[in-house]
Parts: sequence; C-alpha cells; structure tokens
Amino acid sequence: MKYSIHSLRTALASLIVAMIVTIGTGLPISAHAATDADKAKAKAESEEKKVKIRKEDERNLKGKDSFYVQQAKALAEQYRETAAMVAQQGGNPQGLLKAAAYFQSQADNLFSAR
Repeated sequence: MKYSIHSLRTALASLIVAMIVTIGTGLPISAHAATDADKAKAKAESEEKKVKIRKEDERNLKGKDSFYVQQAKALAEQYRETAAMVAQQGGNPQGLLKAAAYFQSQADNLFSAR
C-alpha cells in the first residue's frame, strides 16, 4: 500500500511538471511581458503624472498658508542682500539672484491667485 501511494504521487508530480513545461514552451515570450520600450514609456508617463500631481499639491498647500507670501518675499529680499554682499567681495551672485527671482515670482503668483 505504501509503495502504490508513493508511485502515484511521483506519477502525478511528473505529469504536472510535463504539462507546465509544455504550456510554457508553447507560448511566445512577447505574450508574457511587454517590451522594454513600452515599459520605459509607461514609467516616463507615470513619472510625469507624479511630478504634475506634486506641483499641484505644493501650490495648493502654499495657497492655504497665509504667511507663505510674506515669507517668500522676505526670503527673496534676503537673497538679494546676500547677493549684493557676494558681489562686493568679488564673487558670482548669479545663483543667489536666481533664487531671489524664484521666490519673488512665487510670492507674486500666489498673491495674484488669491
């Protein structure tokens, strides 16, 4: 009795393995997975959507904060002052001036949106 159950299990397992191998080799690979180009395109599109959603959320949060406009204007002014000091010492203030312009535009855009 023991031997017949063991041989039945072996036969059943080998039958299952044979069916899996037969089915797996019969299907083309393209039916299982998308091409690399499709995957890259889908990933790029999802990244673009994520960035767009983050920007919208950030804008909404900034709009809800009543002090953001004042803080952005103050920060822009501080960057301009620091840029003036850097220029007096012979450095390149371009990065600081760009940051000041960014925060000033943020303040102006949110102020006009309200």
